[in-house]
Amino acid sequence: MVIHDFPVQQITSGSILVNIPAECGRPVETLQQLFSPNYAPTSQNAILLQNCTSPLTPCKIPTTTVQTHFEMLDCGSKDNNISCYSEPNNQSLFIDYHNLTGVQCRSLLSAISVVSLGNLNNSAVSVDVQVVQLGWWLEGDCQHRYCSEDSSCITIVSPIDGRPGYRCQCLEGFIGDGYRAGLGCRKGQNIIEQFYDLTQ
Repeated sequence: MVIHDFPVQQITSGSILVNIPAECGRPVETLQQLFSPNYAPTSQNAILLQNCTSPLTPCKIPTTTVQTHFEMLDCGSKDNNISCYSEPNNQSLFIDYHNLTGVQCRSLLSAISVVSLGNLNNSAVSVDVQVVQLGWWLEGDCQHRYCSEDSSCITIVSPIDGRPGYRCQCLEGFIGDGYRAGLGCRKGQNIIEQFYDLTQ
């Protein structure tokens, strides 16, 4: 399964993980393929850029993580230094495409995604290199009738056009997709989200 040129790695009840292999000289505008009426990159990503005309603000990903995974990549140019873009607005769920493309960088190298494991009381995270996390939603106002028992309806404002969207999500202690017409929600042994792994 692919989204435009990018292979899908996982689909969960709240996100889609997409591979962005490191590639020199890929136009930064290529990232627009990951912004649609139903999904967009979340603010849990650090977008790795090259050929920037000015330095970017500090990134949420440690510099050592970026250097460790990409220092061997030779793009054959003195301008191939790696810059990192993180969404500066901590209140935003999604990356702002106009802010991202306004930083005066010409090339999209890759991305690093930080995925929380478990609930808010569990601080464990997974750092996925060459991966971008997309949040997804259905268009329209919250439709509780479409959500299963033991789930809640999450309201989302589309970062693309500002229109209302929603997603059903199982309550803590339950696993499933949260939709009445889907898997619904059932009691689980743990609270780590059940997902579909498309790499196997």
